[in-house]
Amino acid sequence: MSFNDMHPSIVAIAVISLIAGCSRSSDPAPSASTFTLETGVKVTRVSDCEKVDYQPQMSLKKVGENYKVSVVTPLQCNAELAPPFLTEQSGHRATLVLGRVKRGDSNSGCECPRSIDLNIEGRLQGGDTLYVLNDYQVLGHFPVP
Repeated sequence: MSFNDMHPSIVAIAVISLIAGCSRSSDPAPSASTFTLETGVKVTRVSDCEKVDYQPQMSLKKVGENYKVSVVTPLQCNAELAPPFLTEQSGHRATLVLGRVKRGDSNSGCECPRSIDLNIEGRLQGGDTLYVLNDYQVLGHFPVP
């Protein structure tokens, strides 16, 4: 059967379906109640370049029912931190993934130590192990208190 042999109502239904599908966003924004890997992970501070010799530093503190993670790690000077995310727990292990969104000249070669503070709410439990990655490179791990 060719396109010319199709019944006009079938063609009209197909065209309307295509138009309706194209007018919708393919990736709708998640609602406030939708769980994503970013749920419960919030960046509270990202410093400018620090004028010190780079010493890798990480800490994890329990604050009430939540956890505060502080990391000093190299980032590109012109980098803006992408939303971090926490993988789903598997065998009492979770991974906090820091990334970066590059803007400006990504080939600048400028990299400097920067401090990042984050809060993690409702996603960790005592006895877990938290691994921390920056741009998919392992920085270290903590036992969760």
